[in-house]
Amino acid sequence: MKLLLFLLPAVVYSDFIEDLVNLPTSDTSSCHKEYYKMVSCIEPHKEIIEITLSTLEKDENEIYNIGLANKALQIGRNISKCLGRDVVCEIPKMVLYSLDSADYIGRKLYGDAFHCFVNAKTLEKITHCHRTSTPESEQFEALMTDDNLYKNRTKAIFDCVAHQMYEEPSCTINRIVDLYHAGVASTDVFMKFLRFWKKYPVEWNFDAGKHCDN
Repeated sequence: MKLLLFLLPAVVYSDFIEDLVNLPTSDTSSCHKEYYKMVSCIEPHKEIIEITLSTLEKDENEIYNIGLANKALQIGRNISKCLGRDVVCEIPKMVLYSLDSADYIGRKLYGDAFHCFVNAKTLEKITHCHRTSTPESEQFEALMTDDNLYKNRTKAIFDCVAHQMYEEPSCTINRIVDLYHAGVASTDVFMKFLRFWKKYPVEWNFDAGKHCDN
């Protein structure tokens, strides 16, 4: 599993920004204004975003590079601040949702839990637990249409990861909980975008409380 710190946790590719600005927007004057504001907020950061995405694409272990991560997260916060909180059209709302999600996930991964995240080799554990917790025949389509199945499968994967983390001395209970929340949030974002690309209706509102964050 790869994590995209800017917009789409779970999908990384170097042409992402180009594809983003080419997404169709609603044919209304207000949505055109929001869309072009979104593009103007992203454009100053385009080069460094694409360099970072290319770096992650070449080596997913760069996700453990806290300097790279914090730089990426700050760019995301700058874009979010530029875009504002009053967007109402789908593509800008999608971007804002993604930035809010990335910021939440990033604060969990690169805060107090960072040493646990690195020392426990979390990506490897996620890969292992996904393989052992998910039937080979199971299709994403089933997860997209059956919310209970999706929640149960996600819980099984991250329960497995959390259980294995207990063996790592740097992984305290609080750190494991933070990483658990980050993992579930990342998976939720991935699934939401999968539904979006498959033309299912999607609500672009990020709620940290959904992940038991107080």
